[in-house]
Amino acid sequence: MQEKICSVFGHSQINKEDLCIKGELRKVLIDIITKYEVTTFYFGGFGEFDTLCYEIITDLKKEYTYIKRVYCLEDEKYLKKYKHQLDYSEYEDYILLPLAFDYWRTKIYYRNCSMIDNSDIVLFYIRKTENSGAYKAFKYAQKNKKQLISI
Repeated sequence: MQEKICSVFGHSQINKEDLCIKGELRKVLIDIITKYEVTTFYFGGFGEFDTLCYEIITDLKKEYTYIKRVYCLEDEKYLKKYKHQLDYSEYEDYILLPLAFDYWRTKIYYRNCSMIDNSDIVLFYIRKTENSGAYKAFKYAQKNKKQLISI
């Protein structure tokens, strides 16, 4: 099976009125696995939406045993320093994607851009909040004509 990748992005907090998205999100993730044949999910590891997607995908691994969870690091120093301590029971892999720009204050933004560049599909949970990292990632994905799915 050819690897197809989906990255997930969302705001760090899920609003109380949106807490009911778990069931819908599970259906969307099953569609992404079955309809779009995604085998790999990229995570940045920040916020409630990432955590919710991680939990659902971890549960879906029982049925779709071939799917992988990959944590995308933003700093090479971290990968070198802590590689021996990374928990491979939580993620099947930890990777460092190439960053277009490597300034400490913008590493996460450029890591997100690289995740999008390397993805076939990008899943978003966002509100139109101009200064949020999730919204900036959404605008970047739109500009680069990525296949987008929004919750």
